[in-house]
Amino acid sequence: MTDPMGQPETTLEMARRHVAEGETRCARHAEIVRKLIAGNHLAEAKAAKEVLEALQRVLTTSRDHLRAEEARASGSGGHGMTASPRDQLVATDRLRRAVLAFRAAQILVLTQQRQGKALSQADLDTVQDSAAEAVTAFQAFSAAGLIASAGDQRLLALVQKYLVDGAT
Repeated sequence: MTDPMGQPETTLEMARRHVAEGETRCARHAEIVRKLIAGNHLAEAKAAKEVLEALQRVLTTSRDHLRAEEARASGSGGHGMTASPRDQLVATDRLRRAVLAFRAAQILVLTQQRQGKALSQADLDTVQDSAAEAVTAFQAFSAAGLIASAGDQRLLALVQKYLVDGAT
């Protein structure tokens, strides 16, 4: 995005905007959940609450990124150092591979479901392992001072949901 003068926003400004937008989104969605409960639409409220929880996880990730950007902007680099370009490349590649593995696992689940087949324990383990690696890779990516795109943040929320709820 650009500011009113046409200048591109800094990474820090973008992180602040993502947090502000996430807070607004969560507040708006929490109100929807309250209205659904008040209207006794319990099934819809349950589904809306799950979406709210995913939005809150993305907001938490956005806040983590903002803290990292603020630390980098203040010169502390988060823990007194910043990741080297090589470390950033390694973290980016690891996240890319983890995301691809998780997407492949998602396809496996969907294929089995469409065919009406139950997932084997090995398939369940594959999904669980790929989700856990995606979370770990994302943490390394964040620790390197990198910021994920909105699409990757949504995928991370889905990964976290798989880890909480299970793949089935």
